[in-house]
Amino acid sequence: GAVMGGLTVGWLAIIIHKQNIERAAITLVHERLLENATKNSPYQTTDLDEMLKDAKTEVAESKTFKQRFLSLKAIHGILFFVSWMQIAGRMFASNQSSSQFTCHTYPVYKPLNTREGDYANGNLTLVPTNDPDWDKRPWSGGVVAWSMQIIMGSLFGAMAVGALWSWRAAKVAKRKEENKGSSGRRHTVVINTDMEVRDHIREDCYVDEEHGATRISGVDVSSSHSSTRDIGSCPP
Repeated sequence: GAVMGGLTVGWLAIIIHKQNIERAAITLVHERLLENATKNSPYQTTDLDEMLKDAKTEVAESKTFKQRFLSLKAIHGILFFVSWMQIAGRMFASNQSSSQFTCHTYPVYKPLNTREGDYANGNLTLVPTNDPDWDKRPWSGGVVAWSMQIIMGSLFGAMAVGALWSWRAAKVAKRKEENKGSSGRRHTVVINTDMEVRDHIREDCYVDEEHGATRISGVDVSSSHSSTRDIGSCPP
């Protein structure tokens, strides 16, 4: 019941998560299409598939560590891991040192005239009633205790891995956004005439009439009347 319940809830969680991402991405694409209609958006592509793909990536990368760790996607991963660990636990623990004590054996008498196998010249070995190595088995303390060990151990393990993954993903996304923002500010605006330059004088610039030079924070800059200037420089 626990295995199928975990797999079912985990499957429903990832379905709802995908629907939420799809809905948020469609809303973002709709906003960008409206911006494109007004010719004020730098996002000029009209490929809806590409826009939707980019929007999904942007929505996913915009999430913080808390939003990533406490999410339906995290619940999906944790429940699936816990459920599959219970299956794996039974597989690895069922057949250990002896092939006699497995989940499909039981002490039973089998007559020698059975049709399966040739027992005419061999001795029949019965499985002992009690397992001599019972204390070494992981379920020797009880089935409930063994199940809780598997569930809680895999649960905390999945949460630890999920927290580390969420922290790393949020950090990478934040660094990517910072690099994208800084690269967007690295540009030079060119003004064509001296009159346009004078309209963009910075507050830390002033003209020293006595020496006929422009000062930028106390530094003299020789005057020139070139027809093209950077907006960051002070005009003569």
